[in-house]
Amino acid sequence: MKRILAFGLILCLLIGCFGCGGKRGLEFYVLQEGSLKGNESERDLLALAKKEGRLAFTQEDLEGYLWAEHEIRLKAQPALGSVSDGGSRIFQAKGGDRFLLVLHGKLLYSGGFDSGAGSAQVQISPFIKDTSSQSFAIAFSSKYSEGADPRASKKLYNYLAECQLLASMLNEK
Repeated sequence: MKRILAFGLILCLLIGCFGCGGKRGLEFYVLQEGSLKGNESERDLLALAKKEGRLAFTQEDLEGYLWAEHEIRLKAQPALGSVSDGGSRIFQAKGGDRFLLVLHGKLLYSGGFDSGAGSAQVQISPFIKDTSSQSFAIAFSSKYSEGADPRASKKLYNYLAECQLLASMLNEK
């Protein structure tokens, strides 16, 4: 009986530490343009995000994640910034800023923001692209647009499924 109770207690602790409601679940950070040198390791990027970055969204802010399109819908419409050329109004980021997608304190991927139609700036891939006033997508440059999606992350997929954030449709309300 003591073994069963001990096992149950350990299981509860593990779920509490690594489950959806955990303190360090899914996080989107924004780093301002110029804060990166270009040769940072994953560990350096995470440290920089925590020190100088801005936490934009966590899993509590997400209404759903449309896996097929990598489109994310927020529960509430954020305060929109004014982005004239590129960037993201939802993230309040400029075209040269960077984003980090972190899961349980580990970097899944990092990239840029949409550089805009008239921009001469090279598009950093992957990039965040606003799809509506309440949703955005994680996209790749056009060479990946025909189905060769390099973002097959079972960790992210399983986490989203466990948190019931996977969506089959994200209709505009």
